[in-house]
Amino acid sequence: MRKYIYSCLTIILVAGIAKAVPIQWKIEDGGNDHFYEKVVIPGISWNDAKVAAELAGGYLATITSAEEQAFINTYEAVS
Repeated sequence: MRKYIYSCLTIILVAGIAKAVPIQWKIEDGGNDHFYEKVVIPGISWNDAKVAAELAGGYLATITSAEEQAFINTYEAVS
């Protein structure tokens, strides 16, 4: 089973209201082979985002480079 990474300011809505399509940052593209899902919810706390991500079977990402942040920014979020 694949684990998904959720960016710190974005989460998947567990209630099923909105769900992003996972996107993989492939190694051959300079990535880490992780999958990312991005749902923007303005004003959500870090703790609530962490809980929601874990309930959805993933975890919040720790963005460790400008390249990783740029990759996350390359696709549209579900809001």
